[in-house]
Amino acid sequence: MYRNYISAKSVDEAMAVLQNGGARIIAGGTDLMIALEEGEKDYNTIVDVTTIPQLREIHRAGDTLIIGPCATFQEIETNAQIRQLIPALSQAASQVGSPQTRNVATLGGNIVNAMPAADGATALFALSAHVQVAGPNGARSMPIESCYKGIGKSAIDPEKEIVTGIIIPLNEVGKSVYKRFALRKSLALPVVAAAAALKVENHIIVQARLVLSPAGIMPWVAKEAEAHLQGAKIDKSLLLSVAADAAAAAPFRDSPVRCSAAYKHELAHALLGEAMMELYDAWWMEA
Repeated sequence: MYRNYISAKSVDEAMAVLQNGGARIIAGGTDLMIALEEGEKDYNTIVDVTTIPQLREIHRAGDTLIIGPCATFQEIETNAQIRQLIPALSQAASQVGSPQTRNVATLGGNIVNAMPAADGATALFALSAHVQVAGPNGARSMPIESCYKGIGKSAIDPEKEIVTGIIIPLNEVGKSVYKRFALRKSLALPVVAAAAALKVENHIIVQARLVLSPAGIMPWVAKEAEAHLQGAKIDKSLLLSVAADAAAAAPFRDSPVRCSAAYKHELAHALLGEAMMELYDAWWMEA
């Protein structure tokens, strides 16, 4: 459990508490509180950072969208800029847990928990997100892929560090979409999730991002498929072919809880194919 609770008013205050040792950051706490109650974790002090205004803000700065790590999934789902500029993240946020969970759980927590099937994190991979972190050695920015060390093991240490921002490079993203299939419509992690983003100029694909999860220790990026699309003319048959190749190459594993790897490959093929067709239609409607 924990013995002290501090509601921090600034990042500097939170960092000062962490430097004393025996403390840990908490944001939404939807996973951490369970671990505390079950005795899996024990801290002298819990530092709540959801009361720091700058960590809840969502705003655009030039060609980037900056999302505060303490923004809840409900706020992300309904935010007008996110829905317009990066709909994949809004779509992913709408699938997280129950309405009660979405009102509390945060995007930063989704990253630090480092679970490979996390809806929000899967969308962030497709959006080429970077994560800003404050620590005892100063601030740093890291690509979302660098935040994972293993299943449930983050490269961000919540006993020493604080996520301060999630940066989306809008000039790289283009249009985006998120799809998932779960054994239940709510309150369940996806069996397979797919996220994709395409940027097209004069009917030529200049940026592509295809992501599937859970496949390995983090959401899996189909780099070979992306390279095949780069510089190609946007074409329906090409997009479907690349989606099929990406689904077949994904490193899915058999699971006694969810389903076989073979079934996941079939689901991935269907979901990624649907995602690519939605992006195709979106670009041609704008052309």
